[in-house]
Amino acid sequence: MKRVIRLTLALAAILACSVGAAYAAARPVPENLPDVALQDTTEAGLPGDVAALEAALAAEGPVQYKILVIDSTEGEDPTAYLDRVAAEWGVPGPDTLYLIIFTGDNYNMRFYMGANFRAAGVDVDEMLALVRTHYLAGKREGDVAGALADLIGAVNLRMEAGAVAGE
Repeated sequence: MKRVIRLTLALAAILACSVGAAYAAARPVPENLPDVALQDTTEAGLPGDVAALEAALAAEGPVQYKILVIDSTEGEDPTAYLDRVAAEWGVPGPDTLYLIIFTGDNYNMRFYMGANFRAAGVDVDEMLALVRTHYLAGKREGDVAGALADLIGAVNLRMEAGAVAGE
């Protein structure tokens, strides 16, 4: 009986250490660089029309973008990683949209919208529809940067329409 208890305790200790090591190995969240709209932590960069993306980010519009590009979450659920980014960076400002792109996961993305989106009538389902319509098709064709620029343009148009409707 004592041997069973000792083995159980040893197994519990090993399990606790491995869970702690897995948590400690989670990918760190990069520092929120205040004046940087596109923060690419990978060395590869985004494939496609980078000039279109730079122009979209430089254009005046109703939305501020904070785009983080990482290679992988190192096993963490992408939505959980987004939650950690929001916890460390702070909830996005009312007119800010966080976009996290995971290059190791076929350039899939997660987003976090500021309060102005809801005020303009944009909910998660509508944002998902914008992502499907304006990002996924271009991404599938290999133009991730151009697809992201297309998404930014569509989001800006939708938010401008929401601002006009709200007046």
